[in-house]
Amino acid sequence: MSSLKKKTLGALIILLLIWSFPPVVIKYLDLFFSPMTQNFYRYLTASTFLLLLSLFLFPKKLKLCIKNVKHFIVPSLFLLLWQTFLVYGVSLSKANTAGFLSKMTGIFVVLMGWTALPEERETVKRKSFIVGFVLAFSGAAIIILSKEKLTFSLGSLLLLIATFCWAMYTIQTKKILQKLQINSLTAMSFVSGCTCFFLFFLAMLELGKIMEAPLHANLILSLSGFLLVGVAGVLYYFLLQRIGATITNTAMLSTSFLTVIFAFVFLGEKMTMQQIVGGCIVVVGCYFVLKQT
Repeated sequence: MSSLKKKTLGALIILLLIWSFPPVVIKYLDLFFSPMTQNFYRYLTASTFLLLLSLFLFPKKLKLCIKNVKHFIVPSLFLLLWQTFLVYGVSLSKANTAGFLSKMTGIFVVLMGWTALPEERETVKRKSFIVGFVLAFSGAAIIILSKEKLTFSLGSLLLLIATFCWAMYTIQTKKILQKLQINSLTAMSFVSGCTCFFLFFLAMLELGKIMEAPLHANLILSLSGFLLVGVAGVLYYFLLQRIGATITNTAMLSTSFLTVIFAFVFLGEKMTMQQIVGGCIVVVGCYFVLKQT
């Protein structure tokens, strides 16, 4: 395996691990902050860190981003819509329904990738990808539906809209990376910065809340912005450049099994045989998807 492939696989593994934790973190911070306040400070932390890092490591790329800032407005808006609909959709839905519908992102990305991006169309045509995607999605569904049946409500509709917005954000981002040929770090710094700008106006009535919360809650909030948005965002952009949108988002289906494992290890929750079987199916599906990358 070449060093670049090792780097790509390592980035994917780290991203999957990071994005297996958000439900737990968000649920805990709900005790201290409203969803919009959480989102604003998360993106504020991430964008500040990424912009400073880009300034020192890739100043020329950063200047290119400044000249082409208009290209970042559309993906930022879709990211904002995704974040907003997701938060309120989760709050109005049962956990298993929210978990299942959030995995519909993979289907939307595959369909939009096929329509809008020729290189993604080539990926989707592969038999190994089709088999792998079907297995991975089926395994994720088995895991999520192992406890309760699906229930559909207004929250379900909001979650479906959120998954569509994430797919649009992904496709628009892939186009930017192709058009400008910029570093993933500088691209993510601008998208998170623009998103932070929009979130400011939604959260400005509650900006003082952060002063009322305990220190440890503020530290967790800042760390979640650094990891869940900053580090994870750069890794996601890197993977979009390296292995594409459809493969990356299909691999994300494995986070359903990783979350079950973390809940078992850290929270003592029971792991059922149905979840284990579903997890094995997800792993096999992801293997088929990734083996030709």
